Amino acid sequence: MNLPLNRQLKQQQMKINPFDTAYADKVYKFLQNGKPGASYTLDVICEKENQPAFIEWVKEFMRITKMAGGWEFNSDYSKLRRVDLEFTSIKIKNGN
Repeated sequence: MNLPLNRQLKQQQMKINPFDTAYADKVYKFLQNGKPGASYTLDVICEKENQPAFIEWVKEFMRITKMAGGWEFNSDYSKLRRVDLEFTSIKIKNGN
């Protein structure tokens, strides 16, 4: 995974090694396997000291994935949920 330099610098400031992608891969795998409708409390799924890194990697995943992969945080970043992104097509009648 190659992150843009500005994101690498931001993660370095957070004391996250942007070149050690093992944790990012673990987070991404968790997100990719999440089922629509699933809801998680960070205190339950993530150790307190890892939460800042977890949140940043989730935000990075959301930035690079269409429709944020269906994931969203609550307002204080204590909960994460995956919404169902099922779309239906709409037929538009020609007005002529």
